[in-house]
Amino acid sequence: MVGSAARGVDVILVDTGAAYAIEPPASQERPFAELLAAATGVAAADQVLLSSEGGKVEESALLQPGAEPLVLFKRSTLGSGGTPEPVAYDLDEIAAPESTSVTYTSSATSDPAMAVIQTYERTFCLHVDQARAYLEGCRRRHEFVLDNLSCARNQLYGMRVASANLKSHSAQIKEAMSSFLGKFEEDCSKHRLLLERVDGHLASLAAIELDATVRKDIPHNPTTLLQCCEPEEQLRSHATECAAFIDSLEAKVSLVPAVLAKL
Repeated sequence: MVGSAARGVDVILVDTGAAYAIEPPASQERPFAELLAAATGVAAADQVLLSSEGGKVEESALLQPGAEPLVLFKRSTLGSGGTPEPVAYDLDEIAAPESTSVTYTSSATSDPAMAVIQTYERTFCLHVDQARAYLEGCRRRHEFVLDNLSCARNQLYGMRVASANLKSHSAQIKEAMSSFLGKFEEDCSKHRLLLERVDGHLASLAAIELDATVRKDIPHNPTTLLQCCEPEEQLRSHATECAAFIDSLEAKVSLVPAVLAKL
């Protein structure tokens, strides 16, 4: 895990696992997104910056860096459904010296015993050169493993932050949906109660007779208050349509819990 810099803001780019220490702006004259884009190559419009708790990072909070690194996601990667991969490092093959390239040189000798010693010494120096090459190659591979392990750990940290962000959104959705379902049930109950009273209301309107002085000013000369409204059949048709619409809404809303469970 990347450590916290003394003054800089530590940011992990989840796509690669690479870590960056970015100096926060002294003021808000230059947006932090621009500094982040310059360091990581991720355009400001493509940035999704989250805190270690999974919340969105506000610009003002960057002036006071925290102990935990921030996590940077790319919108384009999130939208594509792709899987972030660690940074790839190219490794050259270990080139061990051959006998023709041995660094040891010796003067010519006619002494057979000395010639044997020189041969052994030449072979020893070759083995030493080869061992140095293998040692350097192993060091490079060890650094490669450490770098990739660091990137993988940073990506794991980023996934945990993403999980915290999703859990937070899920909790908000559940809370909002619970409130919606309660309000929906309350309103549906009120509407159904009104629909149940349609016959009674129509009967009440039909029982109210209009005064003769009122009837004379109405073209079709109605005798009851109900006759002043739309035709009774039309009113009953509206009530039937309302009941069917409520049934349709309830059927759709009943699917919501299953959808939330899948999320």
